[in-house]
Amino acid sequence: QTCALPILPLATLAGGAAVTTLAWYGVQGQVHGSEQLRFERLNERVVASTQARIASAAQLLVSLRAAILSGAAVTPAAWAEYVAATDSYFQEGVVGAGFVERVPRADLARLEARLRYEHGHPVPIERTGTGDTMYVVTRIEPAARNAGALGLDVGSGVTRRQAAELAMRTNHAVLTQRIRVIEADREIPGFLLFLPLYARGAPAATPAEREAALTGWVYASLRMDDLMRGLADV
Repeated sequence: QTCALPILPLATLAGGAAVTTLAWYGVQGQVHGSEQLRFERLNERVVASTQARIASAAQLLVSLRAAILSGAAVTPAAWAEYVAATDSYFQEGVVGAGFVERVPRADLARLEARLRYEHGHPVPIERTGTGDTMYVVTRIEPAARNAGALGLDVGSGVTRRQAAELAMRTNHAVLTQRIRVIEADREIPGFLLFLPLYARGAPAATPAEREAALTGWVYASLRMDDLMRGLADV
């Protein structure tokens, strides 16, 4: 159940089209006339820098998953403390860090009652999907910046579900394709990065075992313009 740095190439590979998009946005305004060689070199630097920033976000998730696997509580207050302790990772694109639980749709009323007790206020759960199993955001920090994500079913969208389930099957961090992420009361271009969490002690050597052992995901929300800031100048 470890998630060390060797997983990071897959994190960027799984979001390869996303990285390509980022690179294009970073260099498209830098090409003039026949400066193809300069373009190619700039593109290489932008891709490398983008991958490094995604790797940093993945390391944030490694730290948060380790905190959960240590047996520490995952109350809203504790989650706020975990995320606050990783503040240095929120410098280049990361706008939020959350926890997603896999729950049967039949248990939603029970989950809403639990979340109301834990958070001290009602937490409506998104019900737009149709699957029997839902992937519900039950923790998110910083809360003020990401409050709209609490209760979101990330399994209701094909792009998010595919990334989460690939992460589940491979035990790797996986980046979505470009989507719109929630920040405050807005939706902005960005990505989600998922890292799976399995029940402690459960076998997780094969995709089938990992699916059976999965309890949820830690995830990071990345804002595209922040992730790209300054890359063309590297």
